[in-house]
Amino acid sequence: MTAARELRVLCLTNMWPRDDHAGYGSFVHSQMDSVARRGVRVTVNVIDGRTNKLAYLGAALRFIGRNWRSQPYDLIHAHTGHCGVVASLQRRTPVVVSYVGYDLYGTPVDESGRISRKSALEAWLFRRLPRVVSGTITKSRRMEQLLPTHAQGGNLVLPNGVDRARFRPVPKDEARGRLGWPRETPIALFAANPTNPRKRYDVASEAVAVCQKSVPGIELRVCWGVDPVDVPLLMSAADVLVHPSIAEGSPNVVKEALACDLPVIATDVGDVPELLAGVRNCHVTERTPAAFAEAIREVLRSGDRSDGRAKTSPLSIENVADELVRFYARHSPRG
Repeated sequence: MTAARELRVLCLTNMWPRDDHAGYGSFVHSQMDSVARRGVRVTVNVIDGRTNKLAYLGAALRFIGRNWRSQPYDLIHAHTGHCGVVASLQRRTPVVVSYVGYDLYGTPVDESGRISRKSALEAWLFRRLPRVVSGTITKSRRMEQLLPTHAQGGNLVLPNGVDRARFRPVPKDEARGRLGWPRETPIALFAANPTNPRKRYDVASEAVAVCQKSVPGIELRVCWGVDPVDVPLLMSAADVLVHPSIAEGSPNVVKEALACDLPVIATDVGDVPELLAGVRNCHVTERTPAAFAEAIREVLRSGDRSDGRAKTSPLSIENVADELVRFYARHSPRG
């Protein structure tokens, strides 16, 4: 599929790979690359609020200034609610906003899931963006339900796609040999930032500790801060992915693990139940060490991989790009 009349899209994002964190916002990078391959002319504008506290103010002033200048774009695609607010400060170019999860749910400040007042206020504001933008995108139906009822009809539910050429199964012995991992050791994988309270590394760690009583030698390995090129190899080398997160939109790591046929154990967040429905050797379970430990033991007893790759083929990055380009065309004045 090619984009009609070469749509010109400005991508505004606060999540983009950095020199010190190549995986940060990699899903935004992949999505923009995929639509560019479909013929969309994409320009990327990154708001780096993590290293520059004035970045949002500078971006806001620039976008206000766009109200008095001719614009070279047909559409602005803002990733995250923060960028959606900035993009909507100009009124000359249609804006679509992709919510990523934290912007609608709020950001937990501790392992109980408590949301700060600031984050709760931001989420309240971001949920009202449909009043001033042309369209919205959520990663799951559950996220869509957080939007006002009147806005849900104009929302597109579109999970991030998976690069299935990169995320593919590698024979486990081969993967472990390349990584230098022991061949016989049972290994559970935690693929997230272990210091992020929303991801609940403590549950994964305690669950593996419980398993050690009946599964001698089992290890928990963390996939974080590694070269993104190596992530599919870690997923092929591990026996099971454990994902006890508090809240998600459509967790990329779960879809990537399924594309590698890695069994997944996860909590009922985002679209996880839909992703794991009918997939062999995968479990949706309670967020307790005991529940995760029992599911880990069940996966290891089976000695089998999942059939996630076959079940998730519609989530290829190409299919998602085609749907996104159609969405662009509907919201662009040139579409």
